[in-house]
Amino acid sequence: MDEELERICMNCQSYYPDRLDEPTEFGICLNDSDFEPYIDELLEKQNFDCCKELIARKKFDGNKEVCQDFEMVEIKEDPILEQELEELAKNDNINEETVEEIFLAYSLRSRSVEEYATKLESPSSEVRLKAIETLAGFTSFKNEEASELLINFFRNIPPPKTLQEVHSKIKVFGFVNRREFRKELVPVLVKDLYNTSSNNTTRQWITEIFRFFQICSIEDIREPLEKMLKEKRFSYRIKNKIKEILEEPVSFW
Repeated sequence: MDEELERICMNCQSYYPDRLDEPTEFGICLNDSDFEPYIDELLEKQNFDCCKELIARKKFDGNKEVCQDFEMVEIKEDPILEQELEELAKNDNINEETVEEIFLAYSLRSRSVEEYATKLESPSSEVRLKAIETLAGFTSFKNEEASELLINFFRNIPPPKTLQEVHSKIKVFGFVNRREFRKELVPVLVKDLYNTSSNNTTRQWITEIFRFFQICSIEDIREPLEKMLKEKRFSYRIKNKIKEILEEPVSFW
């Protein structure tokens, strides 16, 4: 893992293979502005059909000499990668295709998310949502930087007051509501309940929060929910929802 890689396009942070269904030496450059509208589809969903004609026109041999924008892909010590390679060797399943799949997963797991941190600050809700969607994709590959950025972004979204804010927060929550984030989300959503006015406008968001609590481990939610039962600020309806969750068996995904 400490070996210095050759300075060719294939070893650049911005290089992406032109296909994933079989080994290939051809790829595209994600720094090419023509690919910007398709980056989320390519990286998160691995959907090459969204711009296959553009890929066919722009693809090049990854062994070519680098340009001035070359940035060496960062190879870090990665126990997951090493374990996966060891498993392949143990099962005599090492070939070009399996190794390429593992290294693609590694590249997404170790990919820098700095550009998406910038996009999360965009005034455009569409740009922010696309960045969130891509970060969720990286999170699926155990990209720790993406996970941290995603959960911190959601943590800092204020309680919704308008219907537009409710719908926006529910959309973001759809990407953040992941099993690995569940324990971290509990205090965030409890805090939201304390700070969100209960009315017809916010009802959808409050319902979403309680739907989340229904799939949580009872050990993670019992203490904060029991505390909420003693608070005068919460309505009879909300307290009934809390009681139902605390009394009923918990269902898991």
